[in-house]
Amino acid sequence: MSGHSVQISKADIAYAKGLVEKAKETGDTSHLSEMYEYMADKGDRYAELANGVVEGDTLSGKSALEFMEHTATSQGIEWDEGKTDSIRMEVKGTDLFIHRMSE
Repeated sequence: MSGHSVQISKADIAYAKGLVEKAKETGDTSHLSEMYEYMADKGDRYAELANGVVEGDTLSGKSALEFMEHTATSQGIEWDEGKTDSIRMEVKGTDLFIHRMSE
């Protein structure tokens, strides 16, 4: 195991929750990206992976999104960019991430 440590305070969690609320209110994924970048800067590795899905700009994020699309279309489900955006804005997972951090 590496010596990688996560330094996240209650104030950090409150700030992150505020960004999630902005994303919910506005539908703007940039707030989710900002939240994940903020948490990644604090040392949380999951945040880096999650941000890759939100942005679709990392190998793991692109792979996850392409896997979802392939799985859906192979089962006869129509897929379009709107569904991808919906996945990106699915803040239930984001809420679980914030909840995990506040434990």
